[in-house]
Order: sequence, then C-alpha cells, then structure tokens
Amino acid sequence: MPDTLIFYALSGLAILASALVIGQRNPMYSVMLLIASFGALAGLYIQLDAPFVAVAQASARDVYGREAFVIPNMPATGPMYHFVHDLGLPSVMAGINYVGGRDHAPDEHIRVEDFRLGTQHIAALMRRFGES
Repeated sequence: MPDTLIFYALSGLAILASALVIGQRNPMYSVMLLIASFGALAGLYIQLDAPFVAVAQASARDVYGREAFVIPNMPATGPMYHFVHDLGLPSVMAGINYVGGRDHAPDEHIRVEDFRLGTQHIAALMRRFGES
C-alpha cells in the first residue's frame, strides 16, 4: 500500500510540475518546476525497481558534491535503443559536458576539470556497482 501511494504521489507531482512549466511567465519558475518534475521522475525510476539509477545518482553526488541532474531519456539511436526496446533493460548514461561546450560543432570541447570529474564519476560508478 505505501508503495502505491508513493507511486501516485510522484506521478501526480511529475504531471502537475510538467504541466505548470509551460504556463509560467517567469523562466526561473519554469526551471524550478522542470527540476521538480525530473526529481519526481527520478523517484519513479528508483521505485520501479531500477536500483542502479540510485547507484548512479549516489556516485555522482559523491564526486560532484550535489544531486545529479536526472533526465529521463528515450534512446533512439545506437546500442541504447536495442538494450531498452528489444531487451527491455533500463539504462543509465553519464556524460561530460558544460553549457559552453558547443556540442557536435566543429569546435566542440570540454574543460579539463570537467574531464577530471567525469572520469572520477565513472570510476565511482564502477566501484559502487562492484560493491552492490
């Protein structure tokens, strides 16, 4: 019974926050609601028997010193599609990026500190998976 209540509460929060995102005049309110929506979705992933998501979030928290930014994805290309759609396996992706990195442009780049932290995150993720 408590699991059902948690599921409905998180689902309701995700739906409400997502719906309110588009109705805000102040962009900051939209960002905060979007973060709330992502947080509720992350809770749903953990509740829906995907404990490796919790492991990935914990390893990110250890390295970056803050909560991970969880974005539910819908893999459409490459091997992720086959893992999720054909095999029915959940997936986690961790990347290195920053807002000025010019993704997929000829001058795409990352910062050295971001690379160092990203490498530490992947190592922490593998360590935690090994412990669980």
